[in-house]
Amino acid sequence: MGSWDELCLVCGVCPGGGPYSLLTRYQLEDKAREIASELEEGNEELVAIVRDALAASFSDEEGTLGFRYDWLPEGMGSVSVEDHHYATGTCIAVGYFTDIGLAPFHDSKLPDGCNVQIRQVTQDSGGSFGALVCTQGPRTETLDFWPTDCSTTEDINCNFAVHDRCYYYLKNWINHAGLPSPNNGRSLSFAGELYELLNSRTNPRDSDHSLFPGVDYAGIEASLDQWQSFFTPCRKGVKYIRRAIQEGIRGKDLIPAILRDCRAWMFMRPDIWPSPSLGDVGLTFSPVSPPSAQAPTICNLPNEIILPILHDLPIVDLLSLSAACRSLHQLITDPPFLNRILQEALLQGSCRYILPVHGLREEEKCAFEAIRLWLPESVRPPSLVDNQESEDEENPEMEDEAAETEGQEAEEEDEPAEVERTIPPIKPLILDPQFPALAFIRACQESDSMRNRQRLYGLVKQIEEEWKSYRLNGWKVDRFFPSEEILDKLHKDPKECRPLCER
Repeated sequence: MGSWDELCLVCGVCPGGGPYSLLTRYQLEDKAREIASELEEGNEELVAIVRDALAASFSDEEGTLGFRYDWLPEGMGSVSVEDHHYATGTCIAVGYFTDIGLAPFHDSKLPDGCNVQIRQVTQDSGGSFGALVCTQGPRTETLDFWPTDCSTTEDINCNFAVHDRCYYYLKNWINHAGLPSPNNGRSLSFAGELYELLNSRTNPRDSDHSLFPGVDYAGIEASLDQWQSFFTPCRKGVKYIRRAIQEGIRGKDLIPAILRDCRAWMFMRPDIWPSPSLGDVGLTFSPVSPPSAQAPTICNLPNEIILPILHDLPIVDLLSLSAACRSLHQLITDPPFLNRILQEALLQGSCRYILPVHGLREEEKCAFEAIRLWLPESVRPPSLVDNQESEDEENPEMEDEAAETEGQEAEEEDEPAEVERTIPPIKPLILDPQFPALAFIRACQESDSMRNRQRLYGLVKQIEEEWKSYRLNGWKVDRFFPSEEILDKLHKDPKECRPLCER
């Protein structure tokens, strides 16, 4: 039957984490000539330069357990290599699951979204998952031999899966308050509506088109050729390769430029916040237009009205607006006012995608640790790591001989659960008067991780537009029957296998 990769409906990256290599050895000559011809047709010297660079990406250790190319940036690659990869290896599956993991169907009709099941799953193989992940407090447990089939190779399959973080992005970034009321008066869960939205499309998902119909993924789907293993199919132009060659860069040192033209940043994990050292370069403002006879009306509005307008503008547009006239330039570039605009943009405006989403604890921890470093030491909150170490020193574990004998007889479920530590909120850090919002946003614009995070935010917003249409107009195609008819056929899951945000 073979094996293959299937892509996440939100980010377009397979559960395994996406590409980890530039190309195969047998593609070397063709790819070298293809790239060189875009640089300059018929130039054999360029063919040799590109060929040498691509060949330098290979290794004699390819295929060995745990191998990782030394040129592969941190945050990319397979989940089989700990702490370096894009994905967590865990997905959220939505649909209906019998003992064999497939949803029942009647006469090519699918169950409606009224009773959908939601699972945390792992052990992906071609869109089918072999195990459930149960989370109880800080503890996780994997239950093997629980099939969950979300593969588009099945003739009829309404089930689907997304990366765990992508599911949380959908729940946090979609503006639920801004969605119209359902035209049919039904009240479904978030997962139920997402299920019906996807399965009622005019052109449903299939093995050739497994992503969300109607959403523009900017060509990331080109990376899937049975497996999503290589970066070069996503290449767009030779801008960075040309510049690097002109600067005299050769061999293996040319690989970062190749990765940039291959848009490898789309496969960078989206939860690596930049350090302050990357934010030293400030934003530049465009030249100011000649003074007008009268200040624009917006300059006469109170700040409470101007702020909600300006914080929704993309940063590039904000800088362009500052060049419209001297009055706007003075208003927008005033340091306290600009910092306030950017703080609002981070909290609820055009840059809100930068902040961590609620419910992803590891993401919240990483964001807190990175963002706190942007504050001066005098007002910087302590690291969560430092706090944990000091707590351990002040409260050493005491040996209890009685517990040794009695505790061994206790059942595991009777043991007290480990207490999760509270992660301080991010908002007070952003609102601190000494937080350098301008430098922080600039560093995020230069970060591949945050650039991919912005891409994911844009994809969620495209899905939100489709959601609005679903709320207003209902199903594009009626493919459903009442799900109450098949409830007795479904496998009953432990509640711990549902995502925390769905419990």
